[in-house]
Amino acid sequence: MRETAKSYLSVGEPARRWFVADGIILDAPSALWIKESEDALILNPGTAPARVELALHFQGSVIRHAVEVPARRLRRVAMDPLARANTNYGTAFTSDEPVVVHWRRAVYWYDSDEVMAFWSLPALPLAEPR
Repeated sequence: MRETAKSYLSVGEPARRWFVADGIILDAPSALWIKESEDALILNPGTAPARVELALHFQGSVIRHAVEVPARRLRRVAMDPLARANTNYGTAFTSDEPVVVHWRRAVYWYDSDEVMAFWSLPALPLAEPR
């Protein structure tokens, strides 16, 4: 691995709504020398399963995808099969139980399985109305 950047921010508490504004899957072997993949990591610290809807926002359209995260478990959601390649997008997460969401991006050379770079950052929670 050549480069790694991780962001460690403490999360005050789990929330039902989370946002990631900067998403992009890079996959164009004839035009680029790298490939970028993204994952959403969803932690359910609660005692009940959480149903989480991902809304991928592209310019002019939204793609929705639902997953269930078992109680006290982490679920990885690969964004590559869900998002449109080579197009910027943002993702809104809405769940019926409080969860924590983290975002991970990995960069690879096309001719190697070796990770070239890696970024990891927490999603942005939206405070619940009081």
